[in-house]
Amino acid sequence: MATSSCTMIGTHAGSTGTLNDSAVKVITTLRKDRFLRETVLGRFSRMVFLVRFFSERQCFSTLFNRDASQYARSMEYGQWSPSVDEALHVLFTESAGVGAPVAVFDADGTLWSGDASEDFLAYVDKHDLFRPAEEIGPIFSHHSTLYEHDQHQAHVFAVQVCEGQRESQVVDWANACFEDHAAKRVFPEMSALIRALHALHWRVYIVTASPVWVVRPGARLLGVPDECVLAVDVEKSEGILTNRIREPMSMGEGKVACIRQSIGREPLLAVGNSWDDVPMMTHATGLAIVVNPSETDGDRSSLRQLALDRGWAVHYMANES
Repeated sequence: MATSSCTMIGTHAGSTGTLNDSAVKVITTLRKDRFLRETVLGRFSRMVFLVRFFSERQCFSTLFNRDASQYARSMEYGQWSPSVDEALHVLFTESAGVGAPVAVFDADGTLWSGDASEDFLAYVDKHDLFRPAEEIGPIFSHHSTLYEHDQHQAHVFAVQVCEGQRESQVVDWANACFEDHAAKRVFPEMSALIRALHALHWRVYIVTASPVWVVRPGARLLGVPDECVLAVDVEKSEGILTNRIREPMSMGEGKVACIRQSIGREPLLAVGNSWDDVPMMTHATGLAIVVNPSETDGDRSSLRQLALDRGWAVHYMANES
């Protein structure tokens, strides 16, 4: 069984609003219990949002558990670390009564392991679905070479390479590709968290530098509607994809611009795994969570230190496969 570990760091919450007395009693009771008992749910069944939150997920089985020592060194696959459990508890408590708080998530490496965009390019090569007008050799290999030297150009290429293809056909290919590959790699912690947020009436968005057609299948799997996916896209001409990137491009600072343009308010929660997500996480007014920052890979090691310095939560996830 794969395992995950956690880094115990501080968190902050900048939202307003409090739970009523009944809700406080529920949370106090749950925090004293090691496991969620049916008698507790029955006794407080009128707290519908809490009942939905806890009954729909398995990955939060340790939420509000005070006996953290059991998970301090080794945790079962799919469980949040105690430090993140506590941070989410604080966030949910202090955001109660606030109308439709906003949560934003990166996609690749955050919601699922690996990169759905790379999956798609390799899928195109494998099935010889199309070839770009310019002779560049295998699409996946060309993208990988670009990524090593210029990540921005690599992201642009990943969407522009489909120029001249019918949008509906590309969408069908992307749906099939995601089902065959990334769907098996969705992190259970993230699936559970998004279900919980929806149960608590949060607005959940996915903000990513990957092409929109490769991310929407995963968004639907997680219950996030198409209109809540802010991803790289191009203009269309009579249903055919062009090479004209739609602005702002959701990469780095562009993620913040997309959030402001499409959502119109700062997120209360932001979750990401790379430097590309730092601007988005910096604008979170309640809690930022960094997932799987490598401790050995240069820049991403610095990202972990940045999270520690800023009091962001850090969580390490492992894919069961």
